[in-house]
Amino acid sequence: ADAESAVEAPVQADADSLFALVTAQTSLGPRTPGSDAHRLCRELIQSRLRRYGADTVTVQQAPVTTFDGTRHTAYNIMGRFNPSAPQRILLLAHYDTRPWAD
Repeated sequence: ADAESAVEAPVQADADSLFALVTAQTSLGPRTPGSDAHRLCRELIQSRLRRYGADTVTVQQAPVTTFDGTRHTAYNIMGRFNPSAPQRILLLAHYDTRPWAD
């Protein structure tokens, strides 16, 4: 595919497939930073990006310290689709869970 073309076989989104994705993520349990569920969710997202045709999947890591002094590693997951296209879309979202509600 050239730089101007879209993904050859775009993923079709429908209510059932989207609900299945939400169910897969929430079934992991609370995704607080540092938990197994947080790691599993990160792996799920990377896997889905690859399955949906991302040209590259990159994970950035950064050390963070919470207000109470707890240290964690923050992760940014980036899936790039058709990176040489002159116009692209940027989509950002959190996948973690706060340890308490506001």
